[in-house]
Amino acid sequence: MILSLAVVCEAAADQQTGCGLADRVLLAEVGWLEEEMLPHCRRWRGFDPGQTHLLWKNVAPLARSHNIRAHGHFDGKPGAPDAQNARLALLLIHASTHTAHAVVLLRDDDRQTERRAGLEQARSSSTIGVPVVVGLAHPKRECWVLAGFEPRDAHEADRVAELTKDLGFDPRQQAERLTARRKGEERDAKRVVELLTGGDWDRQAACWNHADLELLDARGRKTGLTDYLHELRDRLVPLIRRGPGAS
Repeated sequence: MILSLAVVCEAAADQQTGCGLADRVLLAEVGWLEEEMLPHCRRWRGFDPGQTHLLWKNVAPLARSHNIRAHGHFDGKPGAPDAQNARLALLLIHASTHTAHAVVLLRDDDRQTERRAGLEQARSSSTIGVPVVVGLAHPKRECWVLAGFEPRDAHEADRVAELTKDLGFDPRQQAERLTARRKGEERDAKRVVELLTGGDWDRQAACWNHADLELLDARGRKTGLTDYLHELRDRLVPLIRRGPGAS
């Protein structure tokens, strides 16, 4: 039986980054697992298995169409940002006719660090009975990409040096400082990734698919990446080791 792993995120790029990192951790931590076995062990999905992910913007309308509501406080306290929507997402996935064995909640905090508290409120109050993994990028997903960028040639090394000089810091090691509020500003994380990768999606994907996990762990401490990698090890790895239906 293949494990059904539901993903809630903002865009397809987030799904590819978050799930790619998850697969890396599974392969590193589960001794018997080989890359060619992954499709036979886990399937990433959205509300239904035919989807690769569920978009945050679709959670509320989809819940309404299924007559699912989420109200109330969290342990007697009001919900922090994203708490109610995350609670709704968990209830929605639980209501699917196709069982999910775990849920991954992926989000950019967009400089609203209190979003972590909201996602954790939803998780701690959940009664769906499956592991819930939280991945919150600070301030954006692109900061996780930067953590894995290592120059492949002199041209890329020059790009890193030039950006480091312009910014006053190495964006790969201090990506949390890329806090621009408007697209295209000097400290826009998307702009920095675009400059380093030359707009090449495959080059960007290599940053999370091939970078050493220890490097990602070390560089990602202030961008939420390290926390996400630890969540995967603590919550998803044991599930894969046991397999679906194991006690």
